[in-house]
Amino acid sequence: MDKLARKLVSLGDRFIAKNGHRKFHLEAAKLLSENNFCSVYSLDQLRSLSFKKNIESIQNYRAFEFSDLPLTLARGEDCFLDLYVWRRRPTVIHNHHFVGAFQCLEGSNVDLSFSFKAKKKLGSFHSLGDLKLEETRKVDAGVIVPIDLQDKFIHQNHHHHDLTVNLCFRTPDISGKRIANFLYSGLRYEKDPVTLARTERIFRLLKLGPLDLKKLNLSADDALSFLIQAYGINSDNSAFQAAKEFFSLKVRKEFKLNLEDLLDEHESQIDLIQANYN
Repeated sequence: MDKLARKLVSLGDRFIAKNGHRKFHLEAAKLLSENNFCSVYSLDQLRSLSFKKNIESIQNYRAFEFSDLPLTLARGEDCFLDLYVWRRRPTVIHNHHFVGAFQCLEGSNVDLSFSFKAKKKLGSFHSLGDLKLEETRKVDAGVIVPIDLQDKFIHQNHHHHDLTVNLCFRTPDISGKRIANFLYSGLRYEKDPVTLARTERIFRLLKLGPLDLKKLNLSADDALSFLIQAYGINSDNSAFQAAKEFFSLKVRKEFKLNLEDLLDEHESQIDLIQANYN
């Protein structure tokens, strides 16, 4: 596994140095197909590689930041090879701020591909539109799926086995691009680092006591981001409840929108899908 991982990254670097990253999703899929990583993969080797000397220095994700176990196997100048272990659950609906391809090594995925057509802008990083399911495909061991940039490839991956292992051959995050998540009810929200940091600051300040939100310089994006992250949190904290009411009213006044209804609709759809897992 280790030797082939380093070979793939070297070939990827060579392609990107010559051609740039724009078509790397096609090249990554081609290289994965030609080099048959499935033939060298084993769970025992994964366990061993997890504690290889200097493995920490090349990691892309921290533990539990993405998937149930992320592990970077090899890293080059312009691309790297990640391995993701998943238990029986779905990802969110999302696009990507990188290009590449993923391959199932063990277990099974049902991958749903979507298109999105924006109809209404909600602040700088949120929008409302039509999310349409375009394709459903079974991704078993050996199957490869290219990952194009941002809304060119929107998907949700359902891991149908108790253990699914996927390989991801990809570029680093592309400068100036943000990942976005989507709700079945049609909300698109970009993961803007500044907005997310502001939202986290609000949550932490609320733990210190009441917060006069009217006196703060808060945007529509702050309100939407807070409500999305606060959804499903059951808390008797009066400051938290007051903040939810304040931001809900702000969104209703500015956009004539009940965000909680959109979030409820999305969760109901997820429940129906997961009930059909085999």
